[in-house]
Amino acid sequence: MTSKSLFAAALTLSLAACVTKPTTQSGFISDYTRLSDSAQNGAATQRQFVDAAALAGVSRVAILPTQVRLGPNAAFTANEVAPIAAEMDRQLCLELAERFEIAPDDDPAALQVSAAITGVTRTGAASSVVSAAASRFIPGPGSVRLPIGLGGLAAEMQARNGAEGPVIGALAWSRRAQMAMDRGSLSPIGDAHQAAEPFADAVAKLLTPDPAPPVRKIADQCPEAPGGVAGRFVAGRAFGLYIPPKVKPAPDPKP
Repeated sequence: MTSKSLFAAALTLSLAACVTKPTTQSGFISDYTRLSDSAQNGAATQRQFVDAAALAGVSRVAILPTQVRLGPNAAFTANEVAPIAAEMDRQLCLELAERFEIAPDDDPAALQVSAAITGVTRTGAASSVVSAAASRFIPGPGSVRLPIGLGGLAAEMQARNGAEGPVIGALAWSRRAQMAMDRGSLSPIGDAHQAAEPFADAVAKLLTPDPAPPVRKIADQCPEAPGGVAGRFVAGRAFGLYIPPKVKPAPDPKP
């Protein structure tokens, strides 16, 4: 193990309690009493429920646009977290398309999967820059973050068997950036944006029947990554920082 890996592992173990926030209870999920107790899933904390028998017959999934349920005292507005909502939509489609046929939003016979952003913890730009600079002097791959300025994402998901059917799956999930391997960002939502992919992966794993269906080809209707990828790649390579793309503002959340 390299000196960089040892240093990162020591930091992560010594401050593990600081990098993951408890899962939220925003009211997005219709019945929280059915969720399991909080459990660690890698770097994330989650509570979940799934009706395995009802899930066995699912072959088509409709992915509804991600909602924003940050609450009145949130540090961010719905417009500010629009890039996270767009990335959650994209990642949910990419993950679920490997397991199910992706149906239109208005398909009443498909499993209706809806998600909400329920918490965003700000990423510290100054600490990210210092971390990126320090990582340059530590041998080995990856990056090492300071134990300050770590952002994160809390999100919830609910899946109904049809537009008006019963809930057969639900997930309350949260993840803070890790001091080892997670890249810092100049964007205050950088860590939360990066967490959209592991959230979508957790959703897909929860909703995958047992036995799992054969892996499907990624659906063409999944949204593409927003423009400016080349510039963000160069910035990431040059400075070791994550650059979220810009997207159009999200619509106002429904009351």
